[in-house]
Amino acid sequence: MAAYISDRKYLGKEKIVVAMDIGTTQTAVAYAHLYPQALPQVSLVTQWPQQAIASGSAKIPTLVLYQNGEYVTCGQEAVKKMEDDMENTYSVAKWFKLHLHPETIKASRGPNSPPPLQIPDLPSGIDKERVYIDVIKYLFINTKRHFVEKTPGGVAIWDRLRSSMEFIFAIPNGWDSKQQNFLRQAAIAAGLVSSSDAAMQINFVSEGEASVHFALAYGSTKAWLEDGMEFAVVDAGGSTVDSTLYTCASMSPELELKEVRQSECVQAGGVSVDDSMKRILKERLSGSNFDDDESIQSIISAFELKTKRLFTGSGDSNETFGGKRDNDKSRGIIQGKIVLSQDEIASSFNDAILAITHSINTLLQGRTIRFLILVGGFGESPYLKSKLSEIVRSKGATIVTAEQPTKKAAAEGALIWYVQKYVKARAVRATFGTNPLMLYDPSIHSERSRLAYEDREGTKVVSDSFQMWVQK
Repeated sequence: MAAYISDRKYLGKEKIVVAMDIGTTQTAVAYAHLYPQALPQVSLVTQWPQQAIASGSAKIPTLVLYQNGEYVTCGQEAVKKMEDDMENTYSVAKWFKLHLHPETIKASRGPNSPPPLQIPDLPSGIDKERVYIDVIKYLFINTKRHFVEKTPGGVAIWDRLRSSMEFIFAIPNGWDSKQQNFLRQAAIAAGLVSSSDAAMQINFVSEGEASVHFALAYGSTKAWLEDGMEFAVVDAGGSTVDSTLYTCASMSPELELKEVRQSECVQAGGVSVDDSMKRILKERLSGSNFDDDESIQSIISAFELKTKRLFTGSGDSNETFGGKRDNDKSRGIIQGKIVLSQDEIASSFNDAILAITHSINTLLQGRTIRFLILVGGFGESPYLKSKLSEIVRSKGATIVTAEQPTKKAAAEGALIWYVQKYVKARAVRATFGTNPLMLYDPSIHSERSRLAYEDREGTKVVSDSFQMWVQK
């Protein structure tokens, strides 16, 4: 797959950098062999076990398979084993990224929020730490295999640079130090780095910042970006939609961006549509022979693979989920196919679109933009794009996309971020300060006069004060 090549030489020490984007439904890995005085080139891992090489896709399903409490495999290989498992001996961990989301993301869907997402349970006896360790190991093993096969002298280069290798994790805008530490510990346990080197060799970048680097690398930036312009980036992924507002501080001699205000992160990604469709189907099929988890999940899987990705806002759709003997004409099921109406399909998108709209409106309140960059797997949905276009047009702006549908923006964008560092200033996400002793001032500290006392020099001071360094 064509890869990004930087326009400026790398001046640091020789190293290999690996970027991982472990998404809710799709996962991808990118890497770069950085060499002094050479132009950095980013490569995507495009060959995975049981995945058709001709597909050219850098994405694999975010699935981790277990059997009797033991790890089996991940990705497309997990899909294949489940398809061949006639006795249901496997259990699968899916959507496990949702177990890490802080309450601030879960509660950010705006007014009239729909019911919270139904997060699938992890396999019995398996916790989220174990799942992340297993998936990170799988990604790293296959990244090494891809590197040594595609790089001349790859084995020697990998072995020589293994101890100094750096890693980048792309994470939702709404994640903080708690989630970062969780991933750091998982990476250590997976053998990526030692605990003593983790602080220096593991990096984190928000999905929003990774995505803006990806979009500017592949989009027609020079056709619309100019000094002083404000623009938004919306990364619509599997579980979250991250929205960030930037201003172009400079175009020359090199591009410089500044984050205007705190970014938004809402739990309204592609799985929200699946979850809404599941509720629609449960109501529609209630009391029928198809009112069971297996039948409904089969319909959801068919819906996700075709209709959800292609729906434009008009037309019904047939979803094949069973055999010719599966019939219930009163429920619209004929020979293993169910007809989903246009209204049902559109309704499954409504909750997500309302939450995303609220998030974008919050981000853009009081600001004027001319362009909104839309990226991410869910961002490829023509229906979502058309609905967001209506919102953006009402604000006098236009949607811009990076036409790289088989790629995962955050993985490659994380490495472009590492090389280019376009963003020079970020909005503060919390108020920072310290609690020093302060000179007692009755006009300020009267309510805490009981905490005032004289220090060794006889000066009256008060404790438990707050001296602000920077305000949110």
